[in-house]
Amino acid sequence: FYDESVLEPLKISATWASLLKQKRRQQLRAISNSDHVTYQGLLNNLFQSELMSGLWNYGSRVDRGLAPDFIRELTTLRVETGLSLEDLCFGEPYPSAWGLPVEGRTPHIISHVAPSHARQASHIVRALRSDLILSGSARPSVVDLGSGFGGMAHYLMNMTPVPSDIILLDIPLNLTTAYAYLRVTNPRSSIVLVKTREQLEQFSSQRENIEENQVILVPSILAADVARLFPPTVLHNAQSLSEMSLATIRFYLELLVIPATKVVIESNVSDAFATVNSGHIEVGSGEISRILTERGMSLLSRSIRDSAARYVVSTHIRL
Repeated sequence: FYDESVLEPLKISATWASLLKQKRRQQLRAISNSDHVTYQGLLNNLFQSELMSGLWNYGSRVDRGLAPDFIRELTTLRVETGLSLEDLCFGEPYPSAWGLPVEGRTPHIISHVAPSHARQASHIVRALRSDLILSGSARPSVVDLGSGFGGMAHYLMNMTPVPSDIILLDIPLNLTTAYAYLRVTNPRSSIVLVKTREQLEQFSSQRENIEENQVILVPSILAADVARLFPPTVLHNAQSLSEMSLATIRFYLELLVIPATKVVIESNVSDAFATVNSGHIEVGSGEISRILTERGMSLLSRSIRDSAARYVVSTHIRL
């Protein structure tokens, strides 16, 4: 997928070049050794905690209980989105073994990281409810540049006001994790992992006949095909643009922000912070906004995303 023949912006570089080697060692080793048992164990650790502790070598917060900052997150989430606790309870994300829910445990999705994912999804939901999109006749396409482990997509597919195509665009290493997570938490939904351009073309030809949400996970090397086959009505990014080089950011935005794009929502590092991530100085949200302005988008709103004011959420629309 990512050999020497690939276009430079599509290669794994900047923050991710070092992150993969530093924090994904176990996952990479399991893949290279075709060690299904170890990989399954890593995924189980991820599912059980809803954190990236086992899979991505981050420290788990499970033993600390609900920290004060998490309680603050929940309170802020309810104020900002109007969502109640019940609104956030979808699926059974705590399997006792591969794909099996914990017996006797009430189905819920709330965890230490879930509020931020629900908040990101709520921004997209508001966009899908706007006249900008509802006035159009075509089925909306929501392209998320960066899948994470699928937390935000999980909320989104359970919250969208109109049937939509939710496209997760990322490197295969992340997509396999997101695919597994979404399949476990949404076993009855349409979730597909694309491996070839032909598969993507097939799903595109069938999209108008589908009356429900579908999630399509696409390797970033097929980004140009996503722009062609699933023109983004809404483009979303949570932090990963900041982690790219400026040239790569420009490449993706020039590729994916097209005349059909009505809304761009990006949550990235504030210009007030000069953040070094794995040796890479992250690009500020203001620089991203300037590129979007060149693409015909107008800044509608900008708000602080987290209590430390490190990240901001910016919404751009096509007037």
